[in-house]
Amino acid sequence: MIEYYLQSKKEEIQYGILYENIAHIIREGIRLDIIPKKSQIPPESVLEKIFTVSRVTVRKAMNILEAEGLIFREPGRGTFVQDTPTYNLMKNDSFYSTITKQNHHVQEKRIIDTVIESPVFITQVFKQENSFLCHHFLRIHYINFLPISLENVWIPCYLCPEDITFGISMYKTLEEHNLSPNNFHRKLFAELSTKQQSDFLEIALGTPLITLYQSAFLPTQELIEYSIINCRNGFYELVE
Repeated sequence: MIEYYLQSKKEEIQYGILYENIAHIIREGIRLDIIPKKSQIPPESVLEKIFTVSRVTVRKAMNILEAEGLIFREPGRGTFVQDTPTYNLMKNDSFYSTITKQNHHVQEKRIIDTVIESPVFITQVFKQENSFLCHHFLRIHYINFLPISLENVWIPCYLCPEDITFGISMYKTLEEHNLSPNNFHRKLFAELSTKQQSDFLEIALGTPLITLYQSAFLPTQELIEYSIINCRNGFYELVE
């Protein structure tokens, strides 16, 4: 089925840059589920014959798809399509929690974990007249050692106990202190990566990103957390 699809697209690589066209064909196949999640991509030797190109050209196409997080290689086994997480924007669940519930083992690296005076825009987001102290986190999430998202988080100190210490799961920490959010509001934008985002996510400057602006509310409707999540484009399926 996969090889038949690739054969049917053979004529589409003739114009432009060959390896980019091959990467586009495979990318579209994955997006349309013609090449399913977890399925094996034909070996490079087979792709050479299908597209009548050199091994170097095929390898460049595979490198692009691997950098985008769409495929991964297992030595001695082959190349496979990533089992990309789905993220339902309509559910009252956090981004991190949604991914882990789908049995994806998510690793985290915290770049910033501190208390700061709220920047002007955060003061406005929390509808405060004056700046306030808030917990600020900058963290990277990984799946299979691939950086998939960069997340900035702000949580106001005035809603938290003085002795609070945030563990790996911020929402679990909030839950332990009876501060569990039960309602989320999200805005979704397509943006091009800045230098900082590109460095942390290991992508080229100006790469398209899915940026999620997420507000988490307590049962009292008081805003407990605001986050900006930059996601690698192509790694998630966003559903309603």
